Amino acid sequence: MAFLYRETLGRQIVRSADSVGANIVEGYGRYHYGDQVRFLYIARGSLFETSYWLRRAHKRGLINGDTLERANIFLDELRRKLNLFIKDRRSRQSANGKDTKVSEQPLPYEIRSDSVDAVGVNEEQDTLWERLCAQTDEIPTETATPF
Repeated sequence: MAFLYRETLGRQIVRSADSVGANIVEGYGRYHYGDQVRFLYIARGSLFETSYWLRRAHKRGLINGDTLERANIFLDELRRKLNLFIKDRRSRQSANGKDTKVSEQPLPYEIRSDSVDAVGVNEEQDTLWERLCAQTDEIPTETATPF
């Protein structure tokens, strides 16, 4: 039975933690702020789900209290940042009483001779989206795979 707990909880923790970053990235690719906010809410829900699965793993003796505490500190910080970002996107969404379109600075493009693909060249672009996505990769490995 212990194997079943480890296998089930381990997979659920990994899936829910990966879902956080995936939904942030998918929201970034949306054209309207309302769509972005919707995916950010899904990402926030996945954060809560990850916390739930970690508590279950601790309760079943699959991870120790220190690991749970470190993971919760990280997830709480990420949750606060995500909430602030949702607040920002919602305020932009409600600007002028309508769902406004996302507008970004145009990026210069070059066509490589060895490819027909257009490649953006802007190394200075460091958005909050990218920082949030990078932080979801920082969840300690021992919390994501407790066995």
